[in-house]
Amino acid sequence: MHDQGVVHLDLNLGNLLLNPDGKGVAFIDFEFGPVDWVSNEQQMAFDYLRLITDCTKRRRGGELLLADSERLIQLLDQHVESEARLANMSFSLMQLHRLTEHPELQKSLSSIFCGL
Repeated sequence: MHDQGVVHLDLNLGNLLLNPDGKGVAFIDFEFGPVDWVSNEQQMAFDYLRLITDCTKRRRGGELLLADSERLIQLLDQHVESEARLANMSFSLMQLHRLTEHPELQKSLSSIFCGL
């Protein structure tokens, strides 16, 4: 999505449609992005962090994510764009408040997202 210059700003599991065969995904509900008051890099980083925040919810399988956060960090390290890594994310702390409930995860994520 980001490789095509598209940002979402409400990326969560409810806005992903998966093919039953597991060979494709569609992103839906683009009503929030893009915006002109934050940089494209900040919007890309927010997409990742918003999705991760949603995945920490218990009903979304949060225990699994938190039990293997090292794997998440490895995946992010392979795929997060360098511009998104450096983005200042101070504008988004209210929306990402759930991360503060998981200080170890937040600390690990700050190794990828320096501006978190």
